[in-house]
Amino acid sequence: MRLARRTDPTSSHGAIRDLFDTGAQGRQQIAASHLVQSNPGQSYLRLYEIHAAESQKPGGELVFKDPPALMRRLNEVATRGALAYCRIADRKVLTWWPK
Repeated sequence: MRLARRTDPTSSHGAIRDLFDTGAQGRQQIAASHLVQSNPGQSYLRLYEIHAAESQKPGGELVFKDPPALMRRLNEVATRGALAYCRIADRKVLTWWPK
């Protein structure tokens, strides 16, 4: 498994290795998979919005610090769908579906 691009700085290689070694990547993959299974056909921005709201509930946890972190995991655990209008981005964006 390639952890980072060869052209990425050394610090990026270390960060992704830490993410993998601590199990954080696996936890993020599980969270992303759950999000897209519970909310199929949504944009990554809408999925992040749902995730952020759920994290505020008792027992909730903010697994993704920002939308791009969620997008990285969606690429690993979900299937890209058709373009659809996203009110958050105010344009057409990809939708995400369970694999």
